[in-house]
Amino acid sequence: MNFGPSLKKIVTDIFISISIALALMFVVESGLRILYPEKVLDIAEERRRIQQLAYRYHPDYLVALKPNITKTFNRDRVNGGDVIHWKTNSDSFRGNELRPQHELRVIVYGDSNIQARFSRLEHTFANILENHLKSISGKDVEVINGGIVGAGPDQNLIRFSLEVDIYKPDVVIFHIFADNDFGDIIRNRLVEVDHDGVLVRTDFKPTTDQLLENKESHLLVTKAALKVVNAVSGRLASLKSD
Repeated sequence: MNFGPSLKKIVTDIFISISIALALMFVVESGLRILYPEKVLDIAEERRRIQQLAYRYHPDYLVALKPNITKTFNRDRVNGGDVIHWKTNSDSFRGNELRPQHELRVIVYGDSNIQARFSRLEHTFANILENHLKSISGKDVEVINGGIVGAGPDQNLIRFSLEVDIYKPDVVIFHIFADNDFGDIIRNRLVEVDHDGVLVRTDFKPTTDQLLENKESHLLVTKAALKVVNAVSGRLASLKSD
């Protein structure tokens, strides 16, 4: 039995249907963009805002620095009014590119006190420590700034477990800010102590922070369709409750 012509017709019909659907979506999207130009501007502004952020969502430890960024921090006048320019390298650490050759490598994990976007590079803890260790040891020491604004000890421990085999540090320093870091452990819900007293990851599934990443569709036709679906679902739910 020959199914050739039938199969060919099915494939052709599917291709035509998809082409018509895409063409119709293009026409509707173009029409919506003409009718609602302010919506197009809102979407463009949201994309620009996210692209300019120095931070991104990370599925394992919630927040990470973006690689190869250059940012500016303006100090308040009471704190000197300085303009601080800071950057990250290709590995997403604040500072210059990591050196391929070194006698001793140290990574310092911590929060805003370590990242220190409010301070010049030479005044950061990591840079001061590097110069001090070089001076007293006479060795080629590299100290990596692993600070991220707002990072708690739970996030830093998870991050360390993911990075230790990549960067192979000789020494690791975990900075703890007692004023708020222990509260992060409760808020983040990333780790807990099991019945044997062992620290383990929880089953909690964090969601993307919309301030860091917006995964919503940028198509107006999709947004319109979702509004219609939500409106219909809400109406059906109210009718059912009545």
